[in-house]
This record gives sequence, structure tokens and C-alpha cells, in this order.
Amino acid sequence: MNKDVIYIEPEDDITDIITKIENAKEKIVALVLPKNAEIFRSVVNMKLISKSGLKSDKSLVLVTSDAAVVKLAAVAKLPITKDLKTVPTIPKLDDLNSVNEVKEPVIDETKDDTETTDDDTAKSDDKAEETKEEVATEKPADEAEEKEVEKEADEEDKDEDDEEDEKEVKKADKKKAKKSGKGGNWFKRHKIIVIITPFLLIALGLGLFWAFAIAPAIEIDVTIRAVKNNFSENITFTTKIDEEDSKNGKFYLEEKKLETPVKVEFKATGTKNIGEKATGEVVAIAYFKKSGSISINTGSSFSIKGLFFTSTENVVLAWDGKPVSCENYSDDSIENVIEDGCLISAAVPIIANGSGSSYNIAAADSGWTTNVAGIYVYSVSETSGGTDRTVTVVQQSDIDAVKSQISTPANEVENRKALLESISEDSYKIESSFRQSVSDVVTSPKLDEVVENGVTPTATATITASIYTIDLTKVKEYIKETARVSDNELIYSVDNPFVESFTSIEGGYAGRLKTVYTVGPNISEESILEKVKGIRIGEVKPKLSDEGAKEITIKRSVPWMNSVPTDPNKINIQIITEE
Repeated sequence: MNKDVIYIEPEDDITDIITKIENAKEKIVALVLPKNAEIFRSVVNMKLISKSGLKSDKSLVLVTSDAAVVKLAAVAKLPITKDLKTVPTIPKLDDLNSVNEVKEPVIDETKDDTETTDDDTAKSDDKAEETKEEVATEKPADEAEEKEVEKEADEEDKDEDDEEDEKEVKKADKKKAKKSGKGGNWFKRHKIIVIITPFLLIALGLGLFWAFAIAPAIEIDVTIRAVKNNFSENITFTTKIDEEDSKNGKFYLEEKKLETPVKVEFKATGTKNIGEKATGEVVAIAYFKKSGSISINTGSSFSIKGLFFTSTENVVLAWDGKPVSCENYSDDSIENVIEDGCLISAAVPIIANGSGSSYNIAAADSGWTTNVAGIYVYSVSETSGGTDRTVTVVQQSDIDAVKSQISTPANEVENRKALLESISEDSYKIESSFRQSVSDVVTSPKLDEVVENGVTPTATATITASIYTIDLTKVKEYIKETARVSDNELIYSVDNPFVESFTSIEGGYAGRLKTVYTVGPNISEESILEKVKGIRIGEVKPKLSDEGAKEITIKRSVPWMNSVPTDPNKINIQIITEE
């Protein structure tokens, strides 16, 4: 009977052996074991091999003389032979104790454990051919009985061994996968690890750089004992920047403004007669004792009974001093006859200054006045043509009322607040200098213009709120320079300063500057920084205590810090004053 001879390699695992058994073509399979076949010294592996033979309907024979393997073969009920020429038998456990060391198999097992050479394969084929007839009888006589026994043993052990078998197979699979990884498929199975490993290394490097180069920082809180002192000095102000001298207490006043355009409606209360104007003429008389002239220019004023008229032409009264050219003025209304000199008269056309029928007046030989000196005026005819038409117009009292409406105490408070909020904290606001003004009010219609029916007059103006400010930084520098402190003291803080009694003086303004400042030992952030840079953290407290610090608190950003960083940006120093 033919058989397959399988030479087990030392590196074969259980899955390799099972696969070889399942792939064998013959019913009888002889497994030639190498020296020190560790994989066959496990009862689990022996049972797995036995089961694989039953499942694939093959009769397995182990070719070995290893006493340990023989004992396990007895447990697994696997036939054993010392060489391919000897009839295989299933060893009994009772007889194994008396079994001496068996001779080594006749098989040549001196070949390399890692590969089967062509000579080994040829020898195996020769041996297999020589024992062809004998091996045919190696199958147990009672095959059916043997299978039944194996089946019962398998069923008895199945429940307790299934879990262990599964673990062993998985372990073998992993070992096989590891082994196969030595080939071309290794990168394929470990591709993700290969790809992410550089990124992990970079991340690790960055993490270490952050932990030891960037993260380390320190905060040092230094508490000192300090006292508060009052400050009060007279100062002056100027509105010209080139006159500022802050070191000597003269500060530039910068005016801050907030302009708010306003548009309101109002009611016009003025009236105006826009009817026709009356016209006429008056007679002007001038007395000349000798030659001369008087000019009555266009626009000259004439009035009677409170009504004003204006001349509309230029008229000249003149005499050359010759008697022949003088025609003495004669009129029944003039009693006195002028014998010496000459009276010259002329008609002057006039028009009423205003409209209305009230300017239609009768002739009058007296009562007229004029702004032209040296003449006498009367009229010989009435003025006429004046008509009445009264309309509503914008008058000055309307504009004054609108201006008062625009600037009220209420919007002054609102504008003051808005202006103060618009000024930065770097400037000190002298609130007593606050002012609010309203620009010229522009109305539509304008002053004395007619308000047509259906039109609501409007007025526009600009409200300007203003206040003076001074540079707060310069003020605090002046306070620190002017305050009286000793050389071993330092001003740590200056409360918000304020100006009292802000008044106008010749050439500017004056006031009194007041505040409260805190003074203590001469310890500054800069001096502390220079003393602690780069020293060990344990040396910080003793060094700063010697400088007058009352209490020192050190906070490290990371626990592994032993020294203060040398980079000033990583050292945060805070001085806390305690009264």
C-alpha cells in the first residue's frame, strides 16, 4: 500500500503540520520527526495532529525514537515507529516505564534544519520504495476498532480541549504570520505601522522639545510691606503744545470734542404784509446864500407819521451864485420872502419801505423829515398804490426759541457722558472744563421768508460738546518725580489723580493736582529679574528675602523644573503691596 512520507522541519508549527497532513494524497502518512521536536512534546499538539488525521481520513505514523514524544503518542493513541522499515505500533503507557533509550532512527536527520535538500528527498523516495510492501502491513489490523477507540477518546477530550486547542491554533497562526512576515508580505501587513512611525517619532520629538524648551516657565509673587501717602501740588496748563513743560508741572491741554448734528421742526410766528408798496413824490427846498449844491441820492430816507419812504432817483439842488439864474421860491405858505441868496427846489420820487394801504397818505406841507441835511421837505400830492396782503414768516424770536430747544440740560448730560466714554484711559479728563455750545441755527424757510401753506419750518444746527484732557502718563511721571521719597524707597503705584480748582488765568489755566501713591522698599520687577535669571529655584527665596521681600511664592509651569529660565519672557514677576 502506498504512503506519503512527510519530513517535519524544526521551524514548522502546528498549522504547517496540519496543512501538510490535509494536503497528503495517500491514506497512510508517515511523519518523520527531527531531533528535539519540541512541537510534538505538547499533549495538545499531539491531540490536534490526531484529530486532523481523523478528519482527513488518514492513518498517521510518527517516525521517532524520542521517549518524551513516544509517551505523548501513547496518550494521543498515535502509532510510533523508530524507522520507516519497522512496523508501527501504538505504545502502551504501562510499558513505557521500562523502555530504555531507543536507538536513533535510521533516517538521515543530519541535514540542515531549515531546508530539505534534493539528496534528502531522493533518499526518502528510495527508502519509501524499498519498504513499499512492508508498510502496507503497518496499518493496524483492526482499523475499525482503532477508529472507534480514537473517536471515543476524542469525544471525551473534546469539551475540555476545544478552548485550549483554539488558543494553540491561534498562537500557531500568529507564529506562522510572523514567520511569513520575513517574506515579501511583511510590509503589506505592517504598512500602517511603517507609515505612522515617522509621525509618531516627530510627535515625540516635538513633545520633548515642548516639555523641556517651551513649557518651562515660572511665576514669582513677591509681597512687600508698603504705605500710602497723599500728594498735592499746584500745576498750570497751556493750550499751546510747544509751551508744555510737564517735568516742572506745566501740562498741555488737549481739547476733545463731540459734534452732534441736530434737526428739529418748529412753528413760525412772524407775520408780514407783502402787498403792494405806495409811491409818490416830495418837494425838497434848499437855501443857497452863495453858490453851492446838495445831492439827494437814491435810497435817501424820508418819513412822516412813522412811515418811511425811500427816494428812487438821484436829485441835485444847485445854484451858481448868479442872480439871473435864481428864481426866488414863492409860495403862499411861506411868509418870509428871502431877499438875499436863492431858494432852489426840486421834486424827489419816493416809494414806501413797507407794503400796505397805511402808506397811502395825503399831501402835507409839514411833518416830513429826511436824513439829507440842508433841505426842507413837503408834499403837494398824496402817496398811493399801497395794498395789504399778510402772510406768515420766520422771525428772529422763532430762531431763538429753537436754539433753546436744541440745547437742553437733558441732552447736555447725555452728550457729556458720550464724550467722556469716547476718551481713552491714557488721558485724564478735567471734567470741570466741560462745555457745550450750539452753532448758528439755519432755518428753512430763512429769516423773514414766507412760510407757504402746508409747509412745516425746520431748523438744523450742530451741538458741540468739549472738554480738556491731559496726558495721564506724564502726570504720573511728574508725581513720581515730585513726591518726596528716600533713596531706598520706591513708588509702586499711583491712584487715579484728579485736578481741583481748575480756573482760567492770564496765558492759560491753573489747578491743584491731587492723588494717593503707594511707597515701599526699593524692589522692582527689573531688579528681581536680574537676580533670579538662571539660578536654582531653591535659591530664589533666600536671595529675595535679603532684598526686603516679606513673602515669596513660586509657581512652576511643569513639575520637572529645577532652575529659573534665562529667557525673561518665561519669567512672570508680580509685586504685591501689603499695607
